Amino acid sequence: MFSVPKKRFKSAVTRNRIKRQMREAYRLNKHRVGAKAYNIALIYTADKQLPSSIIHKRVGKLLDKLNTLA
Repeated sequence: MFSVPKKRFKSAVTRNRIKRQMREAYRLNKHRVGAKAYNIALIYTADKQLPSSIIHKRVGKLLDKLNTLA
């Protein structure tokens, strides 16, 4: 699940773009988790829209941490 708060980003276009960036980052980095099945909710907490490269790096780090915990 990918969530972007309406309180911080009023425009639906902006929220949808951020969600697309997050889905793409997860798609490209999901191999880091392996074959394990998880239910994951990613909530965007930044105050401004970030470039895709930064989102990709942060989602990758998050999935690496998830893999080491389990």
